[in-house]
Amino acid sequence: MITQISGKPPEISVVRESANRIVGAYAAVVARNSQLPYQKGMYEVLMAKSELAREALAIFTSDMDGDKVIESMSMSDVCRAATAALKAADYVDPAGAVGTLSGTLVLQKSLPLMMFDFPILGSIFSDFSDEPGLFNQTQTTRIVTTPAVEEYDTTLGSDGRPNGWDLASLPQTVDVSVKLDSYVGVPIVFGQSSIGATLRNMFEENVPKATYALGKYLVAKLTALFTPANYNAYAGNSATGGATTEGSENITVTSTAAMYPGQAISGVGLPSNTFVASIQSSTAATLTQEATASNAGLTFTLNGAGVPNPLTAGAAAGTYVQAANAFTFQDLGQISALFDQNEVPFQQRSILLNSAFYSRLTADPTLAASIFAAITNPGIITDRQLPRLQSILPFNAPWLPSTNNLTGFAYHRAAAVLKTRLPGDFTRALGRDVPIPGSTTVVTAPGGFSVLNVQYVDLKRGYAEARPEVMVGAAVGDRRGGLCLCSQ
Repeated sequence: MITQISGKPPEISVVRESANRIVGAYAAVVARNSQLPYQKGMYEVLMAKSELAREALAIFTSDMDGDKVIESMSMSDVCRAATAALKAADYVDPAGAVGTLSGTLVLQKSLPLMMFDFPILGSIFSDFSDEPGLFNQTQTTRIVTTPAVEEYDTTLGSDGRPNGWDLASLPQTVDVSVKLDSYVGVPIVFGQSSIGATLRNMFEENVPKATYALGKYLVAKLTALFTPANYNAYAGNSATGGATTEGSENITVTSTAAMYPGQAISGVGLPSNTFVASIQSSTAATLTQEATASNAGLTFTLNGAGVPNPLTAGAAAGTYVQAANAFTFQDLGQISALFDQNEVPFQQRSILLNSAFYSRLTADPTLAASIFAAITNPGIITDRQLPRLQSILPFNAPWLPSTNNLTGFAYHRAAAVLKTRLPGDFTRALGRDVPIPGSTTVVTAPGGFSVLNVQYVDLKRGYAEARPEVMVGAAVGDRRGGLCLCSQ
C-alpha cells in the first residue's frame, strides 16, 4: 500500500552566494576600476573610479569581510576563483585587469586597520572624500559643533499671516581653511631577485605595514597642530584698538589673530553674552549682538563670560599643567569641567595621553571597577583604550610629540580637521591612447577614507611596485575644544 503524504513542500531560500561568485563580483568591479578608459576628462574619470570603489566596498563589507571561507583562501586561490567565476559569467576581462585584484583586496582589508592602530583618526573631525583635489589647493571645511535652534512664532504679522520660524539660538560653527599641502604615497617595491627567492606573497605581507606608515604620517601631521599657541581659548586674551558702531554687529580691532568664531567677547558698548560670530579680515569681525554705543580705542576682553580661568586664581592659563606622578582620575573631572564651562559639547570628547600619564591613570584606585570590567570587555586591555571617564574617552598615545613639554591633549571632535582628497590620475595625462606600464585603482575604506592605488611593473629594471597615494591637509578647528596638557 502506498501512503500519500500531503502538505506544502519545504521552503527553500538562498542564504548566501558561493565564495567564488562573491569574489568574482568583487573582481569584476576592481577590473573595471583599474582599466577605466579616459573619456571626458581627468575629473570625470576619477569620479567614475570612485563610484566603482564604493561598489567594491559594499561587496567587501556585506559579503567578504568576516567570511571564514574567503578569509581562509590565499591570494592565489582568490585570483583563481575570481578568474573562474568571471569566465563562468562570460565576463571579458579587459587587458587582464583581474591581475590587480590581489593588491587591491589586500589594501581593502588593511585600510581599516589604520583607524584601529591610530584611533585619533576616527575621533577627530575628518573631511575624507574620494573626489579629486589639486595639490596645494586651499578648501574650506565647515564644522557644525551645535546646530541652530528655531522657534515657531504663532503671532501674526502685518499681512495677517503667522510670523513663522525665528532663530532661537545661534549655531556653533567654524569655517576652517585647509590646504592640501601634502601629496604622499607609500611605495612597496620588490626586485626580481627578492620575488624569485620566495614563494611567499610579499606584497600581501607588506601592505599592512604600508597602511600603518600612512596612518603614522597622518597622525604626525595632526599632532603637530597640538600646541598652546594654536589652542589658546583658555588663555584670557584681549583685542586692542577696538571700535564699535551703535546698532551694528561689526567691530574693528588692531588684530583678529587671537579671535575665533564662538568666542566670548566683552567690552564697553557690548551687551552681555556676546560672542564672535565670524572673522571678516585681519582687523574686522562680526558679533552675535549689536553694539549699544559707538566708541573707539577700546580693549575687548576675549574668553570672558563663560570661559574659565582654570588653573591659577587671578591668572590666565592656556594649558593644563600636571606632573605624571600626580595625574589621576580627578584631573579628567577638572578638564571636563573646563569644557563644560566653555560650552564644548558633552559627547565626542577624548584625551590623548603619553605612556607615562596613561599608565598613571590606569593605576588610579578609583578606576578599579572600570578595569575590572575588562573581564566582560577585553578591549580595555587589548585596544589600549579605557572606558569613557568623566565624559572623556582616554587613549594611550605613545606617538604624541613632546614639544612644549606636551604630555597629553584633551579635545572635542571639532578641535581639528583632517582633509584628504585623491590625486589626479597622471597615467591619463597624455591621452587615452598612450600605453601605461600598470594600472590605477581607487580603494575606499569604511568611513570614506580613499586612496589611489598605483601598481606597475618595470620589466627593464626588474622590479614590481604598488603605491597607495593620497593628498592630505590638516588645520586647527574649534579652539575651544582643545586643551594641551603639559608637565610644567
